[in-house]
Amino acid sequence: MIFLIGIPGSGKSSQASYLHQNLASEIISLDRLRQQLFGDVQRQGSWGRIWQQAERELRRVLQTGKLAIYDATNAQCRHRRQTLACCRALGFQQIVGIWLDLPLEICLQRNQARDRQVPEIVIKNMHQALQQNPPSLADGLDCLQRYILVGEDLRLRSGIVPLSRAYRIFREQK
Repeated sequence: MIFLIGIPGSGKSSQASYLHQNLASEIISLDRLRQQLFGDVQRQGSWGRIWQQAERELRRVLQTGKLAIYDATNAQCRHRRQTLACCRALGFQQIVGIWLDLPLEICLQRNQARDRQVPEIVIKNMHQALQQNPPSLADGLDCLQRYILVGEDLRLRSGIVPLSRAYRIFREQK
């Protein structure tokens, strides 16, 4: 499983699409689930209903043997840990975290350019949550890749296991 982490505008959904095109995988997007359940991506709705649907999709992907790509902000440490514990309980054995740690200003600019904008205060609060309690292996990840922006390129800043090796692990599990 690939577990994406980052504030709105950091490129999580773009990264999920890229990974999906290059790996036998399925994307579990909380934004897509909100749209399906409540008719609007911005409507938060009942977390219980959202998670119930996400859990159904995760189980289905697990049964197919494909790689699951979990596309959500995962900004709150407590929530991140609970989600990862649930994924483990479902049967995911290898979970790679990809943290897209882009500057707040860039994410705010990207958000302004979108048709569907997230309120600025929400993005700032998520950014602060990630800065105060950054993702770590203690959250329940097998490895964590942290990407930062260098110029216009996304570059690996730190990681426990090279991402290419993590992909090999997933491919070998088939």
